[in-house]
Amino acid sequence: MNPDTPMYATCPSGIASLLADELTAFGASNVRTAGAGVQFSGGLGVAYRACLWSRLANRVLLPIHSGPSATPEELYATVQGVDWSTHMLVNDTLAIDGFTAKSAMTHSQYAALTVKDAIVDQFREAVQERPNVQTDQPSLRVNAYVFRDKVRLAIDLSGDGLHRRGYRQAQGPAPLKENLAAAMLIQSNWPQRCAAGEPLVDPMCGSGTLLIEAALMARDIPPGRLRIYYGFLGWAGHDETEWNACLSEADERIKAAADNTLPAIIGADRDAVAVGAAVANAKTADVANDIQFHRQSIDAPLRTKPGTTGLVVSNPPYGVRVNDDDGLYEKIGVQLSREYAGWQCSLLVASRQAVKRSRLPLKSEVAFQNGGIDCDVMIGVIPQARSQKVDTAGFKNRVKKNQKHLRKWLERSDIFAYRIYDADLPEFAMAIDVYDCDARYVVVQEYEAPSSVNVAMADQRRQAVLDVLPELLEVTVSRIFLKLRRQQEGSTQYTRQDDSRVLAVLDEAQGKLELNFSDYLDTGLFLDHRVLRQHLFTESRGKRVLNLFAYTASLSVAAAKGGALETVSVDLSKRYCEWACRNLELNDFPGDEHQVIRADVMDWIEDASEQDSPPQFDWVILDPPTFSNSRDLDHDWDVQRDHVACIERCMKLVAPGGTLVFSNNYRRFKLDRNAIQSVCPGVTIEDRTAWSLDRDFQRKARIHQCWFLIK
Repeated sequence: MNPDTPMYATCPSGIASLLADELTAFGASNVRTAGAGVQFSGGLGVAYRACLWSRLANRVLLPIHSGPSATPEELYATVQGVDWSTHMLVNDTLAIDGFTAKSAMTHSQYAALTVKDAIVDQFREAVQERPNVQTDQPSLRVNAYVFRDKVRLAIDLSGDGLHRRGYRQAQGPAPLKENLAAAMLIQSNWPQRCAAGEPLVDPMCGSGTLLIEAALMARDIPPGRLRIYYGFLGWAGHDETEWNACLSEADERIKAAADNTLPAIIGADRDAVAVGAAVANAKTADVANDIQFHRQSIDAPLRTKPGTTGLVVSNPPYGVRVNDDDGLYEKIGVQLSREYAGWQCSLLVASRQAVKRSRLPLKSEVAFQNGGIDCDVMIGVIPQARSQKVDTAGFKNRVKKNQKHLRKWLERSDIFAYRIYDADLPEFAMAIDVYDCDARYVVVQEYEAPSSVNVAMADQRRQAVLDVLPELLEVTVSRIFLKLRRQQEGSTQYTRQDDSRVLAVLDEAQGKLELNFSDYLDTGLFLDHRVLRQHLFTESRGKRVLNLFAYTASLSVAAAKGGALETVSVDLSKRYCEWACRNLELNDFPGDEHQVIRADVMDWIEDASEQDSPPQFDWVILDPPTFSNSRDLDHDWDVQRDHVACIERCMKLVAPGGTLVFSNNYRRFKLDRNAIQSVCPGVTIEDRTAWSLDRDFQRKARIHQCWFLIK
């Protein structure tokens, strides 16, 4: 075989460049990536090394002929142009792998059948006998690739997928292909890290593929060592001497690495069956003594030598194996940050959004498919904790300063629910609200830290704050409630956070309100709307008030308490409508004059505004969510995109001289004044944002935006 004869190695999409580097290391020349693989040359010696040693390739192909294939007749004639007796004997077996793309022939099986017929007919005409077809381990496997009406015929030297190493006798659901595991390790620089003595840990190892591939690399064992079948073994062009030399070279390398001391290679899984499969597979691969396996969950640490850094690599459950919302990635982020700060981390994931929940600073380095699922290898360094001791002196001083600043104002204004701290110091990124009801309650809302902040350090800071709050704010530990405030997805803001219910009643001048400290992210009262509640309390006497997206109807209560003739509160949530009714009942307001309507707010506005005589209100409160994709809606809602059309409809419900109060908490929101004034001629628009923020919220001036639109 001419050493300049071009060959082709296929591989999963996304790793061709890694395969090109690998083939170059085998001595290949003229290496270049092409399609879903790598073209190279170098003769049979390089081809044999690729079959035995490649950790990344799927197959190694030797192209032998090409020609037209627009019709079955053309394909047949092209195949007949090869002297097949130079590749096999008549008593050998044959298999054809056919693939078609962008060609007149669209049926791959039919193309393969045509190739088979051409080969066996050639033998029948020459010696009146024909080779038999055998799909499993044939003497000769031919690859026929029909692309744009041209066929490329190649001998499959590998004979079977090279990712099938032969050690994986047992496996769990959706196993990771061996060559993809190897690609993940190579992309993570495991060979270099191993040589430097760094340990490797897989806390969710499943049947152990990543760990076994890592040990094979560490021991310099060829991945094809256990294979007894290659496509070239039955091929007439096979060079037995060259192959034996390749095997001898492999034996010498294995012996040379046998006495090497390897760094720790450790894996764990909570599933006993998976761990048993991993142990069995490692024994088959002859690396069982190089890997430590444990049965335990991600919550438990896998101990290595203190002070060491290394590589954490894993293929967490995804797709049908796990619900992305079940908290798994939060657990992964917390545990890896606690135990492996400073380590390199590589995760194979099917959802980049899920990885964001881990708060690990990982970026996609390789993308490929595993089991038909699009996946990314996300790689990064787990941030180091800066300190194991948290100094809370600055935090305590700031809270005390805020208390002193607010004390007289709170007493003078009869305010019993207020914000005492709002991320005033960046290292303590949380909001702290105080509620003086029958007793004092404190809600700590922790803002989600960026991925650059070590989770273990964030845990320590949070706990340090919780430890000082009882004395600092004179509150019992059982009445401190911790919430995580982060960008919400779907309806997670409104789902139950805890099953232990803690209720209380807040009694302020604007009315009594039921609060729930335990069950949900929000307590049932938006403290930053206090000024608006006070304004409605003083300006609603004898007026009609419409409260849209009413939540628990605290604004309706304030208006009713101030003497409103009528309030109408509209919200889609059954839970919050019931809560709104309880708040109105707490203040002895009858249902006839103060209605709570459960309805899709957008549909309700549209229906009301299109009536011949739309109902008229002196005050209309519109405080919509930023985004909404509720399953009860026919279409989604985006406050930036949809606010003009919504305001136009709402203004039809505002009585002459009345006011639409429009607010939202989308920080990048920009009111389209020109569009509003074009659809609502004569409306006066007043920016009331600064006015609407009370003293305890003026440190965070972008907590919401507010406008009065006066008709």
